[in-house]
Amino acid sequence: MRSATLKVPGATLYYEVRGSGPVLLLLPGSGGDAAVFDPIADTLAEHFTVVTLDPRGYSRSVLDSPEPVDQQVAVQRDDAHRLLETLTPAGEDAYIFGGSGGAVVALDLLAHHPERLRLVIAHEPPCFAVLPDAAEQKAFIDEVYTLFRTEGVAAAGTRFLEGIGGTMKAMPNPAELPPRTAEMIHRLHANAPLMMAHELRPITSYIPNETALAPLAHRLILAAGKETRAHLPHRPAVTLADHLHIPLTEFPGGHSGFTETPPNSPPNYSTSYWPRACVSGTVPKCGTRGGRYLSRPPSGRRDRQQRAGPTGCWFADVSDDQRRVTPSTRRASCVLPPRPGTRLPSECRACPRLRTCRVGV
Repeated sequence: MRSATLKVPGATLYYEVRGSGPVLLLLPGSGGDAAVFDPIADTLAEHFTVVTLDPRGYSRSVLDSPEPVDQQVAVQRDDAHRLLETLTPAGEDAYIFGGSGGAVVALDLLAHHPERLRLVIAHEPPCFAVLPDAAEQKAFIDEVYTLFRTEGVAAAGTRFLEGIGGTMKAMPNPAELPPRTAEMIHRLHANAPLMMAHELRPITSYIPNETALAPLAHRLILAAGKETRAHLPHRPAVTLADHLHIPLTEFPGGHSGFTETPPNSPPNYSTSYWPRACVSGTVPKCGTRGGRYLSRPPSGRRDRQQRAGPTGCWFADVSDDQRRVTPSTRRASCVLPPRPGTRLPSECRACPRLRTCRVGV
């Protein structure tokens, strides 16, 4: 792993780079930093050039101004874009994963700078303003902010965790952790009041540009944790997926489950939720609502006809979009074969849309 800094307008960003292959930028949640992805970064670095950063104003990314400023989504988006332009080789595309507040930044990045983004995974973006009860959720966030100003970060944090359904685990005791992890915990504790004061309200009031995202939906995965079902963190992803007519992908665990469960356990985690099989560019996921390759026959859907695909995977024809997917039209509906490195069928290799397919999710 190497670390470096990048000067951007108003700040100096600290970032870390591991591995080789296509660039995969991991964006942490509000108040997080590069080290929150340590549990998964080394495994992903076997397949990607993994880039993690401290967002401006947090941890080791320092502001030019002596006083903290509000964290605006557009500014964080531009920071991420500049980092990608610096690290992504010419002619190549990048992958983005954002968790929580990082998912909001990832959505805004896709809406404004889609030209070099191959795939964006947004895990539980807390854009509560898209919900039908947005006014109620704004009142909740305002209550948390008032508690922070009157009683401190501990009281505000307790109320926030209650309001989102207790779906986040408490931070561990630094004394019981390895030195690098203990240092991260100390930094996150220092970041918490900054997040409450300067990011909580802007990030939760963000409204994604659905008009800009709609034609790019084939490059977007909206995700949520299985353990947050029926809780507040889960709901914006469900709502946005419905608005954009794309499926919701569920990760193991809760709001931060993508780091709590290593990518090689359970066995289907790496192939189902992280885009590791796309490293060689031989495994596509295309942009329409067609069928999908599965490691076993799908079940429980009356509108699917099942048959064996030519690579030995199972393939599901989908009739709900008035389209019967056959080998000649499979270019619009391939998902992930079960084994990384599987070569594309000839029909997909010849597809003129291959460059814009969603890859290896």
